[in-house]
Amino acid sequence: MLRASELQARLIELQEYEADLDDDERAELAALLEIDDLEYLATDGAVLIAESEFEDYARSYATELWGNELEASWPFNCIDWKQAANDLSSEFTVIEYAGESYYTRG
Repeated sequence: MLRASELQARLIELQEYEADLDDDERAELAALLEIDDLEYLATDGAVLIAESEFEDYARSYATELWGNELEASWPFNCIDWKQAANDLSSEFTVIEYAGESYYTRG
């Protein structure tokens, strides 16, 4: 999980030293500049959840809402977490960063 505020801070840092950046840092700067509304997302406290981690995020989020019985008893131990994550993803926006897809609610 990435915090938009940390990405925004890194963007500002890279822009400040742009003349001295190496190739990797220039690529990082370019990737950060491609994130739509990064400043807004940072101000809003948004997090970016990697697509590959979204199923785990859905499980953690559900546990926050309903408690530990999710793992311990029927019917919670029968949940199709892949489908649950897919359904939850409709509430998120997909952002591309550095060749990967991330979900955010910002």
